Amino acid sequence: MIKATISSSRLHHNLNIVRKHLKPNTRIMAILKANAYGHGARHLCDFYLKEGISHFGVARLNEALNLRQISASPEILILSPINPHLFPQAIKENISLTITNPKDLLSLNNIASKIQTKANIHIKVDTGMHRTGATAQEFQEILSLLPKQGHINLVGIFTHFADADMINSNYTHIQFDLFSKLTQQVKSIYPHVVLHAANSAAILKHPETHLDMVRPGLALHGINPFQEDGIDFGLMPTMSLTTEISRIHTLKSGESIGYNLTYKAKKDLLCATIAGGYADGLRRGPNPWPHALIGKHLCPVIGRVSMDQISLDISQTSPVPKLYQPVCLISDDTTSPSSIYSISQILGTTPYEIFTSISERVEREII
Repeated sequence: MIKATISSSRLHHNLNIVRKHLKPNTRIMAILKANAYGHGARHLCDFYLKEGISHFGVARLNEALNLRQISASPEILILSPINPHLFPQAIKENISLTITNPKDLLSLNNIASKIQTKANIHIKVDTGMHRTGATAQEFQEILSLLPKQGHINLVGIFTHFADADMINSNYTHIQFDLFSKLTQQVKSIYPHVVLHAANSAAILKHPETHLDMVRPGLALHGINPFQEDGIDFGLMPTMSLTTEISRIHTLKSGESIGYNLTYKAKKDLLCATIAGGYADGLRRGPNPWPHALIGKHLCPVIGRVSMDQISLDISQTSPVPKLYQPVCLISDDTTSPSSIYSISQILGTTPYEIFTSISERVEREII
């Protein structure tokens, strides 16, 4: 059985590192989108609530509703704009919404008035990512309209950095300066508004951007945005991904294994079949999942990664593995050849993509 195991002690450790970078009055919004980057949003929401975190960020309404089932108390913000036809459900479940244009603001106020309640909003400002967010002109229009919207509660204003994880880039400073300029008068009108901009990278490297609240994501799971730059913040990966051997057999010289017979043995090989495949998030191609660890031995994948199973060459593994023996696919040891950093480098991608690709059917457990 393939399983993702999450270390609660490491989650606590990483949260403390984030907190040590902040001023005492700076709040934390834990980002739990994409199933908490594959780590299990419901489990982590419960964990962070116990750690005193009361703000959570997601990307979709269904993610927000999933978290709302756990607790009615925290603020849950959908960080991306959503279709107005979803506004009523979000309002009824007390989900905070991101507003990026005047039209959606008016629509939301109208819907909230019919429900006879107030809708909580954060305004997202585009300061240079150019993906989503209000332009400077739209932001001013939204602010001018707000006093007449009796069913809108302005909770926060935020932006998102395009390259805070680039060690020598000045673009984060350009974005932050624009955000500061646009919001400098807001506090005098809305003293309780929460300004937030810093993601994991900005939390660690740009303390001037911390403002009222920060939004850590993968840093909480121990992923260092500056790993390739050799800067160590003491973060510890929280997840290990393991499975077990379901079959051990000999592949004779000249025999092929797996779909499309892509691998043919040049000599007799001892093979292990393990539970796990592309339906679990282990990439099939074009750069397929490379290997797994059995004990301290690195065993290469042979043949195609299939939906539910993978074949390994265990000929060089000593002692000879046994049926149902544990197999490590992702190690929480940063020095391991199966660390998330090593795997992502081999696959030519980022830890973000690998973690978020781990499918729902993989069991998650916090220990």
